Amino acid sequence: MKLLRFLLYVIDGTVVLLFIGAYMARYVHPRYVWWLQLLAVGLPVLSLAVVVLAPVPFLSGHRGLGVLHLLLIGLAGFRYFPYSLSYGKEVLTVDSLRVMSFNTRNVYPKAASETDPMIELVRRERPHLAGLQETWLPFQDGRPRPHEASVLVGLPGSGLLAARAPDVPHEGGSDLPILSRIGFEKHQILVRPVVEGHDLTLARAVIPWQGRSIAVYNVHLVSFEGERPWRQGLRTVLNPGWWYRHVQKYGKSFVLRAREAETLKDLLYLEPLPYILCGDLNSSPDHWIYRFLTRETADAFRMAGKGWGATYPARRPMVRIDYILVSAHWKVLEAYPTNTSFSDHRPVMAVLTFADTREE
Repeated sequence: MKLLRFLLYVIDGTVVLLFIGAYMARYVHPRYVWWLQLLAVGLPVLSLAVVVLAPVPFLSGHRGLGVLHLLLIGLAGFRYFPYSLSYGKEVLTVDSLRVMSFNTRNVYPKAASETDPMIELVRRERPHLAGLQETWLPFQDGRPRPHEASVLVGLPGSGLLAARAPDVPHEGGSDLPILSRIGFEKHQILVRPVVEGHDLTLARAVIPWQGRSIAVYNVHLVSFEGERPWRQGLRTVLNPGWWYRHVQKYGKSFVLRAREAETLKDLLYLEPLPYILCGDLNSSPDHWIYRFLTRETADAFRMAGKGWGATYPARRPMVRIDYILVSAHWKVLEAYPTNTSFSDHRPVMAVLTFADTREE
């Protein structure tokens, strides 16, 4: 009996310490303690574990430890519960702007098909704007190739079109296409140095909406280098040397991604127009990057989201890493991820309108 109680205390103490570390990841820059960012991935599971273990200290007479559990449960609730508080309080109008952000790798068919899942997605969600990540949109003679990009470019019934930046560094096409059914005033590819040997590339378009010009950004922050552990064989994952090398790569990726976020925020700070950012940030709301980017930029899902909101992996989404962020010029009426059957990410939708109290 004593051994069982001791084991419960060890398990409980370990969960509490891991929870505290994961929760603090939002507030500590990866350059200082990068492994907290790794713990943050598991914060939802750790929160559930804290709830399950909460009765243990009360039943064993340790009320102080029980009160600590209740405090941690309150912290978890404060972070996760507000996501859906504002949904349903706003009224959708005909002036609403529908925006999609979607990481979908090479899904364009050779010819348009009435039953193609991407076509069905566009027709179902009816976005005015779409920012796609890791989607290669090929160009020919300065225009998108209609036979390969027919899903979103020139698709009958969708109206979404792409524009080529005149100074695009990849002459063959773009892997960060911005598509619009309401036209373009300007389109450009921005390349900014982050660290020696690594640049941040993002797309920016200026688009007319309700008599004003708005800026739309599309970005994909650096992913983890190397192979994913869950895709390896048993012999590989049982090799300590492989894990050591793999974890080191994870640490470098966290720090590099934070530097990219700092560069991105500098660009947004200088943006004079009302802006919308579509992107795969490869970071959950429990990571430092999320808190850093949303200090002055609103997360559409946080403002008016419904449901759990996770976007990856698409079949059984566990984490939210795909976002639509907006400047203070916008009011978010609705935000949600939607199902897909052809990508490992779920697309994110947001319905926006200009805020009543905006600066002209």
